[in-house]
Amino acid sequence: MFDGRFVGRTGLLNPRSTPERDTRSAAARKRSAAAKKAAATRAEAQKTPVDYATEYAEKAVLIPLGAGLVARDRVVETVGDLSELYTSREKAEKELKARQRRLETELRRFERRGRTARNRFEREVRKNRTKVERTLRTRRTR
Repeated sequence: MFDGRFVGRTGLLNPRSTPERDTRSAAARKRSAAAKKAAATRAEAQKTPVDYATEYAEKAVLIPLGAGLVARDRVVETVGDLSELYTSREKAEKELKARQRRLETELRRFERRGRTARNRFEREVRKNRTKVERTLRTRRTR
């Protein structure tokens, strides 16, 4: 016997989930999102040129600071890893050879990608040149 309650994917009746409740909650989510967007738009519209300048100045300071901190964290992590790896000469040589192989592999991949991009660009240029030449020839013959 079906009493109007929503049957979900599991096939079980969920007394807290009715089509009406789902519709209401979806509408409420929509209203909430619209209100947040409107508030953000109002806040952006109320900014003065000084606010924009302040924002850009903060970014100009914070971006290099953040990049420096990330670089520092990576150096600290790498030094820690290296100190663990290079406890003996054999381990150090083995690790260096492995890193060299990975580097050479990456360089080959970068080279292939660059070559592919260059060839694609050259093909596009030739295609456009041919198209322009064809257009000019048809205009001259008219």
